[in-house]
Amino acid sequence: MKRESLGGNVDGVLRQYIALPAQVLTKVPEESDVSFVQMASLVASGVTAWNALFGVQPLKAGQTVLFQGTGGVSIIGLQLAKAAGATTIITSSSDEKLKFVQENRNEVLEAFDYLQAGCHIGKVGIEIKHEA
Repeated sequence: MKRESLGGNVDGVLRQYIALPAQVLTKVPEESDVSFVQMASLVASGVTAWNALFGVQPLKAGQTVLFQGTGGVSIIGLQLAKAAGATTIITSSSDEKLKFVQENRNEVLEAFDYLQAGCHIGKVGIEIKHEA
């Protein structure tokens, strides 16, 4: 079986040094306000969102995706889904986070409190639900 990713059950990844092709790496800017730990978590969030949307049952343009939560995985997933041509809906228990999403991610069809989700989703219908 050909492996095209690192980690998990791939031997030899947990070590101090490793030689890899340059095209599979991303250079971290030397002058950045983002720490190494924060950079590493971006990769984890991105891979999680990607696998949820394009893994077993790939998202198709025109489908509607519901993101439950406004954490890192949902925000990256929101961007990926929109880039794929999907309609996006997001819920949160935090009005502050919903306001942020509405102000900075204007591609969201609807953003609402998670307690009211059932009322809204029934009207629109969804093909994919992503809980993060």
